[in-house]
Amino acid sequence: MFKFISIKVKIISVVLLGFLGFGVVAAITSINKTSDTLLQEEFQKLLVIETAKHSEINIYLNALKGLTLSISEQLGTKNAFLDFENSFYNLKDTTKLDISLIKSQLKDDIENNYLDDVDYDIPHLNQQREIDEYIPKNDNAIIAKHIITREDKYIKNNYIKAHSKYHLSFNHLLNLYDLNDLVMVDLKGNVIYTSSKKNDFATNLDNGVYSHSSLAKIYNKTLHLKKYQIGFIDFAPYEPHYNVLTAFISTPIFINGTLEGALIINTSIKKLNAIMTFNGKYEKSGLGESGETYLVNDKYTMLTNSRFYNQINNETVQFAGTTAGILEINTSSVMEIINNDYSYQGTSNMITSYRGSDVLSISHSVNLFSQGKWVIVSEITSKEALKPIISLKDEILSIFIIALIIIALVVLYFVNTVIINPLLSFQNGLLYFFKYLNKKTTTLKYLNNTSNDEIGHMTKIINQSITTSIELHHEIEKDQQQIKDTLNKLNIINKEVSSSIEVASLIQHGILPSLDIFDTYFSEHSIIWEPRDIVGGDIYFAEVLNEDEVLIFCIDCTGHGVPGAFLTLLLKAVVDKVILHYKKTNEEISYILQNMYISLKRLLGNQKNFDFDGLVLSYNKKKKKIQVVAQSGYMFVNQQNNIDFVKIPRLKRGDISYNFSVVDLDVNEGDIIYISTDGFIDQKGGYKDFPLHKNKFIKMLEKYKGNALKDYKKLFMKDFEEHRGDSKRLDDVLVLSIKI
Repeated sequence: MFKFISIKVKIISVVLLGFLGFGVVAAITSINKTSDTLLQEEFQKLLVIETAKHSEINIYLNALKGLTLSISEQLGTKNAFLDFENSFYNLKDTTKLDISLIKSQLKDDIENNYLDDVDYDIPHLNQQREIDEYIPKNDNAIIAKHIITREDKYIKNNYIKAHSKYHLSFNHLLNLYDLNDLVMVDLKGNVIYTSSKKNDFATNLDNGVYSHSSLAKIYNKTLHLKKYQIGFIDFAPYEPHYNVLTAFISTPIFINGTLEGALIINTSIKKLNAIMTFNGKYEKSGLGESGETYLVNDKYTMLTNSRFYNQINNETVQFAGTTAGILEINTSSVMEIINNDYSYQGTSNMITSYRGSDVLSISHSVNLFSQGKWVIVSEITSKEALKPIISLKDEILSIFIIALIIIALVVLYFVNTVIINPLLSFQNGLLYFFKYLNKKTTTLKYLNNTSNDEIGHMTKIINQSITTSIELHHEIEKDQQQIKDTLNKLNIINKEVSSSIEVASLIQHGILPSLDIFDTYFSEHSIIWEPRDIVGGDIYFAEVLNEDEVLIFCIDCTGHGVPGAFLTLLLKAVVDKVILHYKKTNEEISYILQNMYISLKRLLGNQKNFDFDGLVLSYNKKKKKIQVVAQSGYMFVNQQNNIDFVKIPRLKRGDISYNFSVVDLDVNEGDIIYISTDGFIDQKGGYKDFPLHKNKFIKMLEKYKGNALKDYKKLFMKDFEEHRGDSKRLDDVLVLSIKI
């Protein structure tokens, strides 16, 4: 069979087969060795990151320890402890206050300014207790809590003097080191001083409401410590600080060689979270798109927030907006650290992470003063870590293919040595062509060879490629011009779209009711309508039924911006049609909201993403009567200078009967009705980024109830922006205020 094959083909075949075999073996060997090296490099990167974080945490813990010991040994601290302790137990004799009245005031403070802000939705925590349990049992403690928390400037005694003398210094230390609180507890278990004056101030840790808290545990541990020893209680939700994750570090206070009490400092997880999350700069820190570092305590609970908390299928995590103190981590790398003693330092492995992904994982033990341990974990998904290996395989394969082509050309040149000159000419022509391709020259020269042999045929092919390249060059220039023209058109379109949105805003303003309606039926009114974008999904309508009766609509459509605005236009048409039919019936106003939902569903079919929440209010000025139905929104009433929240029955989610309940309300001249969508009250803000909440909204109404309604918009939005601060604007805002 081989005798019918040309020598050229035989040589090329032998060389290619030999090179193919060698290349396959070399490629596999190279890929395997290089893959192992790259994998170790990825582990080494994680180790460097983990080691740096481990060092930062140890520095932080040692700084806490040094600061605690330093404060406890300062003469000023010891003098402060004695001054606070001595004056604490003389408060009842030196103030002569009415204990019953003070207790009543403390109950009001706890109910209105504390319990509403405590997060009791965290699983496995003690729930809110009776108000009386939060009141100290000792009269001196009650008086201390009263004169300090209420800042009664007219009371002068030794405790107030001591507080004025030392408090600013302690506060300065806390602010300087970004700590939560500094606490002093005497040997009777009384909390005689706290810097923050939260609800644990003046309580008794032996028999008070927080006798089983982390503060009580660290206090009891401290009583058994020697001088210069440190006590530590790991992070856990702490009720007096609104159930925020809090850790405690303590040391005994010795004065003249005698144990007098405990100095306790508490700190939040915020500092550690900033360390472990790189302040959100994961990619710049070498963790790519899928890497993260986090801390786990010895109860397998994640202490810091996961980079991917918003992807975790856990209702509590999604509600809280964090994994800290909530998510359990039972991965092999964490369990291996926790199940070994303090001498076991760490491990590195490819494991399945808590998110179910295959990851490269480095874990390390953090010794908490030999009173517990944390596990510091650095991870990155195998998919991202092995990307360089996959790229390497592709590169080696490309090199292998290119090498085969080059060998084939070399063999071909060797077989055709009898035509060296044409070959050189061919080669020079190719080099010139490559210069053109590499943009080293701007001109092209055709290869000069008219023979009919293989070289001649190749010359013709190359010359055809040159021709094709010239044509492609011209086409590219044309394409570049077309791209420029397209970009110009896109800029024009962008301007037209922006103009269209402005027009949409004018259209949406056009469907708003005339203010004359409000002037006719109400003595005063205020309308705050602030879409988050140029246009929005919140809208209000006013429809006159007759000379005595008017309807007010407060609507929150799904979405923001243009989609929400289009839905308001559609809903206006629906409302007009429903009102037309309603005037011909004797139905209650629930008929209106019911048919608004039914009509919109008929128009939109199964489009679940387009919906609305509504509140409809009917006012008869002759009968002085208001009727309300609602599926969402808020309503408040100011009657006889008392502001109350009006609870309106809502349908359960999924109830498509739309049988709404009507709330009747008799009103008198001077009464004020407030109705609102959720955009104002649900806006997050403050240092904890919590919603404004209806209780604070009522306080705002109380603050401004003496002002004219025409000033409400300026006053309300000022408070709204102060609450929001740097937080993102979440929703459209709609608040209507009407005075009878």
